[in-house]
Amino acid sequence: MDDNTFVSYTREQKKQMRADRKRIFHVVEHFDFISVIDDSPVQLTDGYVISDVETHALFASFEFQNLSQKEISRLHIRLLLYKDLENVPYIKIPFTYSHRNLSWGIRRMPQDEQKKLKKKREPVNIRVMEYFGNAAFIKMPESYFKKIKLELMAVEYAGGEVEQLGIIVSNNVKRVRDMGDEEIYAYTKLNIYSEAEQYYPANYVPQVAEHAWLCCCGSKNLISNEICPRCGRDREWQVVHINEEALTEEVAALKCESDKQLFDRTHFKAYEKELTNEEKQQKMREYEKVLQRVAEDERRSEHLKKMILPKILLFFGAILLIIYIIDNF
Repeated sequence: MDDNTFVSYTREQKKQMRADRKRIFHVVEHFDFISVIDDSPVQLTDGYVISDVETHALFASFEFQNLSQKEISRLHIRLLLYKDLENVPYIKIPFTYSHRNLSWGIRRMPQDEQKKLKKKREPVNIRVMEYFGNAAFIKMPESYFKKIKLELMAVEYAGGEVEQLGIIVSNNVKRVRDMGDEEIYAYTKLNIYSEAEQYYPANYVPQVAEHAWLCCCGSKNLISNEICPRCGRDREWQVVHINEEALTEEVAALKCESDKQLFDRTHFKAYEKELTNEEKQQKMREYEKVLQRVAEDERRSEHLKKMILPKILLFFGAILLIIYIIDNF
């Protein structure tokens, strides 16, 4: 990879980025996007509506992951804002994530992939498996809106190919806890990954899309990964066994076998619990702390840079003073 394919910024661009990251925000709303987006090369991992503490201006911030097989040079999205119960958005806000727009935000690779990287410099394009968008702020209007939807417009790949998407993101994931007690017990009988439950419990019904698949543990994986890197469960086994039809059949079979434990509620495992308001507030506070750390790091970095010149002058001043003292005494 040539040096000109790595990220570089002008002095003015760096100044603008530092100013953005020094801002302090309060989280207004959190979006839970666990579902896999069908036919999309990028998957949404998190989203927030945030407010600038000083100016009270509203922004949206999202984090995506590239789960295609190609590097991405641009991602075009659009925010749709609605009033009350209206079905037609009254405002549409376009936004492009790209190096040129200084809008990749905070970028990170999964931990296992990060260890493989020898060079610390970030490439201009978003790599396969890379997360991006966090702390890239999308300005929201001050006027009232009741709900917000996210539309994925298009993806531009590093090779110049453009893929039109036109996908409005929805969270249609099914949770294991929403199944009946009998189905949950039937899953415990079928489960060959019981040892994984302690660390990576089965919380979701798996989903498979064109570019990615959702593991029951909540990890979003490349479609080429047949085994979940996070929990070690096989994709095909999950698809076959963790679904309503398969578990209903297993319940019927257990009833035919007169399985006594099927009717004993003490044997039903309590899977994922609904987040309490306290837990939701905690998640929002944690994101505020992330943004606050970013702002503090930028302020600290700027302060250190300002101190470099005085330290250099002080150093050379001390040398000149020593030379003067030696020459005169």
